[in-house]
Amino acid sequence: MKLKKLTALLLICVLALAALTGCSEEDIGGEWYRDAKEHWHVNENGKKKNVADHDLVDNVCTVCDSEVLIYDDGSADIYNYTENGDYSKLTSYDAEGNLTLDTRYEYEYDDRGYVTKSSQYEFDVLVQEIEYVISFEGESTMALQVFYSEDGSKNIHECDGLGHVTKEIYCDPNGWEKVLAEHFYSQGSDGQFYTSTDITYLDDGTYFIHDYNEQGDILRWYTFDAYGSLASDIYYSYEYDEEGNMLRSTKSDGSWLTNEYEYSLDSDGNSYCSLEIVYSENETTTQYEYDENGEIINEVTFDYSGNMI
Repeated sequence: MKLKKLTALLLICVLALAALTGCSEEDIGGEWYRDAKEHWHVNENGKKKNVADHDLVDNVCTVCDSEVLIYDDGSADIYNYTENGDYSKLTSYDAEGNLTLDTRYEYEYDDRGYVTKSSQYEFDVLVQEIEYVISFEGESTMALQVFYSEDGSKNIHECDGLGHVTKEIYCDPNGWEKVLAEHFYSQGSDGQFYTSTDITYLDDGTYFIHDYNEQGDILRWYTFDAYGSLASDIYYSYEYDEEGNMLRSTKSDGSWLTNEYEYSLDSDGNSYCSLEIVYSENETTTQYEYDENGEIINEVTFDYSGNMI
């Protein structure tokens, strides 16, 4: 009698253990895992379940919703999206099936469903965060962008109300911050905004100020020393044709014309410097003629009276 009870008890334990083991092997569903060929779920023991080949229609799997792009060389990219249509994951594989890129995106949304913050991870390491400002009309504008480095430092980009980067800040692993650059913008004749001034700060305390015209060409370059005193000041001027091609430009230090340039169009219609005139402090003038490849084809020097030397 005791033997029967013991046998029954052992049988119950075995069945219970089998049931527990079976439960732990059950597919837990949720997120699909995938590579370029298959998709699957992972159970509580980390084993693959429901492994199946992608069923692609227009490159999109009808089961796991992955967009699978396989290229002629055998490599592949796999994209996944959130319910809002934003990227949630990108993985890339080489022709041998080795994982070469693993990018994941996370988002925060406002009550209207607009993205207010995005985070980008590379192989599960945070590399970038972007914060957005959403207008009443639903227009999204970047307000802040942060790049993270492996050493714990980060670079911060602050933006204006139009999404233009206005300040670049470096933050070391201990939280010490240093402004690297500032940017200012103006509205051009076509209504578009362009960078009108850049300020670049160096570690030794010196800094540069660059002013630009609508075409993006530099107008003035100031250099200041570590005490804030003006160290150099260079001016530039330009002439353009009706198509916007540069015809002539000059360079001076504010009191002395140092260089003049003339431009021509090459066989492809691109502008290149065909003539450079250099004015020296010893009152000599040297002219350099260039071909389309930037090679000097003629060089002539004149004295202060205009006589060829």
